[in-house]
Amino acid sequence: SVEFIAELHNITVMEGEDATFKCVLSPEDAKLVWCMNDKPIVADERFTMSSSSLSHTLHIHNCQVTDTSRVTAEAEGVVSKASLQVQGEVPSNTLSLS
Repeated sequence: SVEFIAELHNITVMEGEDATFKCVLSPEDAKLVWCMNDKPIVADERFTMSSSSLSHTLHIHNCQVTDTSRVTAEAEGVVSKASLQVQGEVPSNTLSLS
């Protein structure tokens, strides 16, 4: 049966940074689907997906605040979940002086 050997971890990045989600799935030939807020992710210039043996990686380039979401990796009904938090730049005039 399919199982996650290593689950996804929550990630927090600043706007404009990249985020990388990794999980480890057994067996090697299990088919993994990545989703954001339950919508399958389509690979494009911002979303790249790769896998090597048991390891699966989702790389999100140039994260935007609107990318804040729940990320899930699903394989044959087994799901690993994590959150992606993207924080916007803090305007300099709101920083407290120490």
